[in-house]
Amino acid sequence: MKYMISFSLTASTFKERVRRFLATGGGPPNGVTMHGRWHSIDGAKGYVLASTDDPKLMLKWVGEWADLIEFETLPVLEDEDAAAVMKTFQI
Repeated sequence: MKYMISFSLTASTFKERVRRFLATGGGPPNGVTMHGRWHSIDGAKGYVLASTDDPKLMLKWVGEWADLIEFETLPVLEDEDAAAVMKTFQI
């Protein structure tokens, strides 16, 4: 399953976030593949696309940063998968 994660950043946690990110790289735990991570230029938001077969690993990953960052994590489908479901609709 793929997950789209958006995150919000505040100035009050900036120094600790930078320190931890540079020390760890902010990568996911084993079992999660990060397909990309993007940071807004104003430093206030960011986005990650990741996948895993174990949603508990997503909780582990965001939980490691929850003291510094607010997350919204949504399971997502690609167009092909969404279209396969839509074909079953009685329209």
